[in-house]
Amino acid sequence: MIPPEKSSTLPTPHFSLQAGLIPRNERVARTGAVGPGGIFRTLVADHGAHELETVRRFHHAWEAAASLRLREGEPSILAAYIRHDRIVSGSREQMIDRAFRAWTDARENDTSLLLMAGDNATADELSRRCRAELVARGWVARDGVRIATGTASCGDEIVTLQNDRKLRAPRASSSATARAGRSSAPPTTARCGSPR
Repeated sequence: MIPPEKSSTLPTPHFSLQAGLIPRNERVARTGAVGPGGIFRTLVADHGAHELETVRRFHHAWEAAASLRLREGEPSILAAYIRHDRIVSGSREQMIDRAFRAWTDARENDTSLLLMAGDNATADELSRRCRAELVARGWVARDGVRIATGTASCGDEIVTLQNDRKLRAPRASSSATARAGRSSAPPTTARCGSPR
């Protein structure tokens, strides 16, 4: 049994075998291509599913209604996102500046904000810029352990790019775990004092 919230993190062939959709003696390569939206959408289309009817994760009512229309693939709902400044455009540099300012504002207001980028180079640039700001404010130690993309130290927040359920950190809240890049090296765990 695979909980639905975990199913989208499994590779398609593994999920298909676990869900009993492909007999173990069949070759995965002989199955048809998965449609847009991935294996989970294909399974729902083929077998049905229960759906939640109440949207709870948004602060504004318009967002909840819009998210349902967006999920149904209605492109006309994009106008609502534009009206509420949720979709903006600009050059790469302008968008990086805008994302950085939004992150800085969120930090100053003790609000969490996850920055996402379309490629590793942009993600690395945003990470370096945010970390430099945290170091300048004294919220993160300048020196630490080397990782593939720079340095990780006490106070750093680390977000992984892949789901690796085998990574573990001690339960103490003063711990940080950094994976040394995209290599097969084991994760490095460092105990720190309490960050900001």
